[in-house]
Amino acid sequence: MVDNTVDQRIEYLEGSNLGFSSKKIDCSNLGTDDGLLDLGTKFELINSTDSLGKWHSILVPLSELCSTQSLSHVYFTIYRDTSLFVGQQQYRSYSGTNHPISSGQAGTYTPPPRYKRSVEEEEGEEVMNVTSQTVPLTPCARQTSLPTTPVMSATVLNNGVAVSVASTSDVTMALLRFNVSTLLRPLHGNLKVTWWDVGRRQWADTRQCEIVSDSDGILEAKCTHLTDFAIIVDAALNDPNVCDNALITLGYVVNGLSIFSLIFLTFFSIAAYIPSLSNSRLYSYVRGHNLARRDFLALAYHFDLLLFYVFFTVFSNQYISGTMCTPMAAVMYALLLCSLLLTIFQALRNIVVFLPSTVYHILKILLSTPAVLSISVAIPFTLSIFLLVFTKFFDRQDCFCWVRPDYVVAAIIIPVTVLLFSTVVCTSFMIYKVFCGMKRKFSQGGHHYDPNVITKIVSIVVMQISLGLPWVLQFGTLYSPYTTFWHYLFTIVLGSQGTILFLIFLYKRYRAWQSESMLKSREPSFKDRSKKKLAKKEDSLGSSTDTFNEY
Repeated sequence: MVDNTVDQRIEYLEGSNLGFSSKKIDCSNLGTDDGLLDLGTKFELINSTDSLGKWHSILVPLSELCSTQSLSHVYFTIYRDTSLFVGQQQYRSYSGTNHPISSGQAGTYTPPPRYKRSVEEEEGEEVMNVTSQTVPLTPCARQTSLPTTPVMSATVLNNGVAVSVASTSDVTMALLRFNVSTLLRPLHGNLKVTWWDVGRRQWADTRQCEIVSDSDGILEAKCTHLTDFAIIVDAALNDPNVCDNALITLGYVVNGLSIFSLIFLTFFSIAAYIPSLSNSRLYSYVRGHNLARRDFLALAYHFDLLLFYVFFTVFSNQYISGTMCTPMAAVMYALLLCSLLLTIFQALRNIVVFLPSTVYHILKILLSTPAVLSISVAIPFTLSIFLLVFTKFFDRQDCFCWVRPDYVVAAIIIPVTVLLFSTVVCTSFMIYKVFCGMKRKFSQGGHHYDPNVITKIVSIVVMQISLGLPWVLQFGTLYSPYTTFWHYLFTIVLGSQGTILFLIFLYKRYRAWQSESMLKSREPSFKDRSKKKLAKKEDSLGSSTDTFNEY
């Protein structure tokens, strides 16, 4: 039809699902390049790349092609969906949209169904006729899925013969622009620009177009042949944490160990407030003579981490949490940030006693238990609610209820920077005071030597490094459709916080036992003197400043 028409140009630009344009070409008197633009409500002709804006478009560089061969016609077609491109392979739809809750356009993500192929289907696959469709792969496998973007086509003719490849190799024949600003990026693969293979009746996995730019919501690609082009998602749809049985089992093991460790530490902290338990021989033996008996912040910290691990172990899989996946992710993110802030306040409490009396009394109010708890709860939950409502930070679209690591600022930079700053400042200050004079000068004016200050420094550094590592390691899991070393490392480190706390507790108990044995061997009256010292210590500020001594 295009080749036989007498019209210079044919246009159909008002269609709701299809736009079409064709024109005759005179290579000896060629103007500008030609193309078609999809404005969303209508289609429009284009003849340059300067005013394309953030719209889907396809353009053929006619001046470049005419310099190497003869052409008579060019025509363009834009299909607003892929429903006309049906073959033997059935594709899943990629429904990830970048609309937050605040936009009013956000939809609830439904996990893709898990198709199970029967033995009969596998045996009869070779004799399947071309009109039937194969069942899609499991969402845990790497596959091609189709986002809600258009199919754009271009064809050039030379007196009725289609020219699909340039006479000179590697010459760009089509320039494509896709608006992907409303498309949520896949976490376990990549966006690719490919073409419809007519012979195989499926989207091609070879000779794909080269992506030259992907920024500001616009993906640009160039192709060395002409046919029907579209964006595909080449990725696994579900996260390995809900697919890989070995990784799932590892997660249950490390999270279970942390849960049991935190149950013990939480119960141990609560027991300090129950006289019948705190006065028992068993509690006194486990506690050790130089461990603080009561610390409400330590209790809050242990309980916060315990809640996190219970929520993470049970609700991180969307097949369990269902439509509450993103709210559950927001709660878990807030709980983990709470523990992060509490460790920072623990470090600050350990250095406040070195400061001048005027600064000490000011920080004493800011570091009081009510103030610390209020800040540690209010900031994380306020931040989580903001990110839940106004961003897609918790919407992974892969059945794993957690944060999106590609939000680098919120997922990595903020938590790691805060932890590093606290670790460097507090640890450096404590080391300076310890090694430049082995006595701590309290703001009240006295001097006191703390034999456990090195242990406290090591404990702070270990806890803050272990809290900061998961935020960095999760970045290594990005864009891989398979389970990698980073997935295992992320699972182990994230799930080991409670276990690390318990090991630090055992180490401190071992140091306390060593110290107690040494003092007993030197002083027969140690027991009476240590009881008086402990009773005095529990009523003093000194025990409250050594926060989290139950580690």
